[in-house]
Amino acid sequence: MAGDWGQLLRVYPPASLDDQSELCMPEPVARRLEGPTVLAPTLDTALALYSRSEWELLLQRFEDLDQDLRLEARAVISSITSAAVDCPIENGRITVPPTLRRRAGIVNEVVLAAGRDHLEIWSPEGWEACHRPRRPKLTHHDVA
Repeated sequence: MAGDWGQLLRVYPPASLDDQSELCMPEPVARRLEGPTVLAPTLDTALALYSRSEWELLLQRFEDLDQDLRLEARAVISSITSAAVDCPIENGRITVPPTLRRRAGIVNEVVLAAGRDHLEIWSPEGWEACHRPRRPKLTHHDVA
């Protein structure tokens, strides 16, 4: 089902981690991701949950980069892949490890947003900082 996210591409209602650091997945997302999954940090302050097949495609895209570009991107790729963990969905829930929670600034509440090939898990503050509308800064030259 690689790349078949269709109507799942959206932001979901706010969710919370329970006392065991478990997160209940929206039912359509849990269905879409059934089977082995991988949880990894993103380049932003979020986490990304991939199906194993989508994760393997991402790793292949890293491998397929031009050698010079791959050398430049090595630190970024390593940062993402070295922190990734297998994260099975059991009974519609995943456990978010403390190391990844800290990295993403997640305390309890989360924002869930489906990406093209993964589910993003954000702290509300991280989501707001990354997605708030940016207004152009006016200078006196703009109004003079």
